[in-house]
Amino acid sequence: MRYLLILAAAVLLQTSATPAGDADKGKTLFVKVGCYQCHNYEGHGGAAGARIAPNPPPFRGFVSYVRSPKGDMPPYREKTLSEQDLADIYAYLRSRPRPPAAVPLLTSDPVPVRNPAAASSADVSGKPLIDNERVTVWDVTAADPNGPRVEGDSVWVSVSRPGEVVVKSKGARADIAALGGRAIAIDLKNARKPPLENKSGYPNAFPRPGVRKVLENERIIVWDYSWTPNQPTPMHFHDKDVVVVYLGDGALKSTTPDGQSTTNEFSVGTTRFNLRDRVHTEVLAKGSGRAVITELK
Repeated sequence: MRYLLILAAAVLLQTSATPAGDADKGKTLFVKVGCYQCHNYEGHGGAAGARIAPNPPPFRGFVSYVRSPKGDMPPYREKTLSEQDLADIYAYLRSRPRPPAAVPLLTSDPVPVRNPAAASSADVSGKPLIDNERVTVWDVTAADPNGPRVEGDSVWVSVSRPGEVVVKSKGARADIAALGGRAIAIDLKNARKPPLENKSGYPNAFPRPGVRKVLENERIIVWDYSWTPNQPTPMHFHDKDVVVVYLGDGALKSTTPDGQSTTNEFSVGTTRFNLRDRVHTEVLAKGSGRAVITELK
């Protein structure tokens, strides 16, 4: 009897120490705040991060490490990730399959610090999301404070905190932690194009019903827009090039005036550069659709 009471107490203690979490929400958060960039989408780790799935440390130790980590990992305070957010991420990690090969587990031991110059060089020169005559675009997390080094004026669109946008003057860098841990950085190049004259017979893409203008200056106009399921936008004309940062998981069906349609899927953080001189209507075909859209002057 005494053994059963001790066992029951142990089970109760373990249950209270590990709050219930939602693995689906945890997956979204894991991507939003950039955990995947060091720990892999499955939590199996890599060169920059330890294996944390499918058997992460005990929950309280996991929380303690996230709040006060070692090495290059930035701290994630409650303002960025609440206790429930961490419980959701924890549930997601525990739901992952086992890795195909042994990768170092997360421990409280110090993690070797990467060479900042090497990290900056690899991240900045190797993997922009978009690089053309008008912009260079980067997916940035607080885990890599050294890159990218933007050269021109820049727009920083938070992925972790939808709707938050920061503009920085030439060469300045935004505080990624203050933006929630992950942001899309749009480095504006010197090439400029005046808006096209609209001869399409349709209204310009923006403004449109339901859109929020976030900011405007001599280089850009930034809009925050959410699509409503099964409700097409008015047919419209794009007089400016745009950078679109999606803040949901879904698909948009785009239809031109002559009836030709294409469907484009996206997920949180997907970023696309679209040229001007286009006429179409859009409808949310599945999922949720929200984006921060930067028009380039």
